[in-house]
Amino acid sequence: MANTYHQIYIQTVFAVKYRDATICESWQPDLFSVCGNLINETGCKTLLVNGVTDHVHCFFGLKPTLSIA
Repeated sequence: MANTYHQIYIQTVFAVKYRDATICESWQPDLFSVCGNLINETGCKTLLVNGVTDHVHCFFGLKPTLSIA
């Protein structure tokens, strides 16, 4: 179909087991960049990766040919 446009945004939250504060602030930027690169390698578009010591938020645009599962 001509001129079809898809926009699918997904937010995922990855939590540490028992919500313990185990994500050290010294290596948080490295963790966030790795998560963003993994999302980009699937063909999706990373919009935001951020978090605190017990969880990480990933907000990205899902490629329409991929399923959420």
